[in-house]
Amino acid sequence: MKNLILLAQQFTLPPGEPIEYSTVNIFLENTAKFLYTAGITLAVITLIISGIMYFRAGSDTKADAAKGWFRNGIIGAFIILAVGVIIKTIQIIVSGNFF
Repeated sequence: MKNLILLAQQFTLPPGEPIEYSTVNIFLENTAKFLYTAGITLAVITLIISGIMYFRAGSDTKADAAKGWFRNGIIGAFIILAVGVIIKTIQIIVSGNFF
């Protein structure tokens, strides 16, 4: 216990400005917007690539690979968009506008 008290006495905060709610709010807003943009971009790129792969497929195995690309890309985009929604919800709660 004595060592813990000595450690707490030696600890000092680094210099700088404290983090305010508005700073956290802006950070969360920007992060959510980035994730929305990344998710939609990923979905569009995956749709285009899998469509090209599907049209160029000469066999069923290549067509199945294109379908796999499409499915995995949509799932990935959904996960990214879901994280964006979660961060946006946290941002609304931090800003105090949830209830």
